[in-house]
Amino acid sequence: MEGEAMFRVDEFHHCSNRKNLQKFFFFRPPYISPYSFFFLSSPSLSLSLSFLLTIVFKERFQVAPFSSSSEILHKRGRRKEKSPVMSTSGSLTNTIIPHQSILAFCFYELLTNLESLLVTVLPRVVLWKLKLVVKSDALLLLLGKVALVTGGASGIGERIVVLFHRHGAKVCIVDVQEELGQRLCESLGGDCNVSFFRCDVTVEDDMCRAFDFTVDKFGALDIVVNNAGMSGSPTRDIRNVDITEFGKVFDLNVKGIFIGMKHAARIMIPRARGSIVSLSSVASAIGGVGPHAYTGSKHAIVGLTKNVAAELGAHGIRVNCVSPYAVATQLALAHLPEEERTEDAWESFRAFVGTHANLKGVELTASDVADTVLYLSSDEARYISGVNLMVDGGFSCVNHSLRVFR
Repeated sequence: MEGEAMFRVDEFHHCSNRKNLQKFFFFRPPYISPYSFFFLSSPSLSLSLSFLLTIVFKERFQVAPFSSSSEILHKRGRRKEKSPVMSTSGSLTNTIIPHQSILAFCFYELLTNLESLLVTVLPRVVLWKLKLVVKSDALLLLLGKVALVTGGASGIGERIVVLFHRHGAKVCIVDVQEELGQRLCESLGGDCNVSFFRCDVTVEDDMCRAFDFTVDKFGALDIVVNNAGMSGSPTRDIRNVDITEFGKVFDLNVKGIFIGMKHAARIMIPRARGSIVSLSSVASAIGGVGPHAYTGSKHAIVGLTKNVAAELGAHGIRVNCVSPYAVATQLALAHLPEEERTEDAWESFRAFVGTHANLKGVELTASDVADTVLYLSSDEARYISGVNLMVDGGFSCVNHSLRVFR
């Protein structure tokens, strides 16, 4: 065949003797006729497919220039290839091989690796067809899982819901913001695997109904994310703290999370498995970065996490919390009147946070926090429990009253 494309094999170590290499690589009908007859009957199609498969197996082959008459000898209508050149290690190096042989080898590789292809490639093809956007090297970490997310209608909670949904979980959004919650369900395509339940997390009867609703609808409950919370007014002087507001902050940030833990345990203990993740704050590790009620409540969440983890570990249930640095969500400016939450106010907040951050050049986002919650909720963290995972770029490891490195 005039001008036939040829390929060069680089360091192939599967066979150790020359005879087997010749038998495997050079065209022999018994090895490829079941799969290659159609392609070999069409030279152009065969050549194109060979190039394509060579790219797939690029660690095995390198493209060589078009062959010369000295490389392929035509005699009496039969093709005769030059003998391969063997290295002392037994590998095949710098050998010119016709594309039909490459095609045969590629089919052999595909067939012998069929199981791994079905496990790794097929799920990703399905994900692409379903337009599910996940990282190319990731699987569905929560496939078949059922999750309940409090405060899931906005901010960090919204990103958690979206991420969980992308990773195959059935999610119940629990929030008092019904309009935002319903809108989030619609934005996810009105998927039957996402539901909204209006609930005040500080009212135990409401929470009990929310948990029962989730189990009735989805048949199980594997993950609970206690995300609902508030910051309270940024009162700097302890003498001016409103005790009523102080109580509200603790009700939502501590009592609400404890109720979530309690009812998660009620459902998870009989199944002897589950994961509970609560949202705390960088204020849980140090002082002086938030109002008294907020900082005290976030420390309390860490204490509850450790104590509940100590109890529920006997039932195979993991309990953790996540403590992020400041994130530009609505909660960050919740203390301001609506009319003062301008673009300038957001820019000022971001500038302030960036100035005091330990890790420069990176802005912490709600998606970063959601990624951490996903990890702790999944089986990737199956032996992690009782941990307060800081997502703060090293902010909490610095003594801010003695900045010797600044």
